[in-house]
Amino acid sequence: MKAFLKILMVVLSLLAAASCIKDMDPFEGADGVRVNINGYKCVMRGSPGTNYVHYTGGESCSLRTEVEMTRMLDFHHFNMVFYVQDDNPLTVGKRYSTLSGNASVKLLSPKEAPGDEVSLSGWIQFVKFDPSSRIVEASFEFDGVASNGEDLCLRHGFLRLFKQIEDGQ
Repeated sequence: MKAFLKILMVVLSLLAAASCIKDMDPFEGADGVRVNINGYKCVMRGSPGTNYVHYTGGESCSLRTEVEMTRMLDFHHFNMVFYVQDDNPLTVGKRYSTLSGNASVKLLSPKEAPGDEVSLSGWIQFVKFDPSSRIVEASFEFDGVASNGEDLCLRHGFLRLFKQIEDGQ
């Protein structure tokens, strides 16, 4: 009987841990990332409430996040990496552009099948960003070309994520 209870507890623990990973669509009111890529809805997959953004403030500011995304059409997984850096504090309303060199976004193959990396051009604009707040919100639009020659058009992008403030602020 004790062995059965131990096995039951292990199974329940595994189920509880697996249920922590969810689709995280900020358009549904919680934290997460959503973007349409070539017209197909893609949402973040992760654990709600987790710090996904790493922010360093001070003289020079930088913000970095890497999230797993899922294309809802066929459940294709990929990673999306955002990096923004500026010599001044990051501000709401300013468009940080890949053309000016203070923003970059990449789409990466998942870690299980590495190999493809696509650098994108475009902009990210913070809608809510307060260095003392735990929440970062931003809208973004990007374009790029995949290694197979497919044009990628990212539109209506929005992120709402919790951030971790690192040394340097």
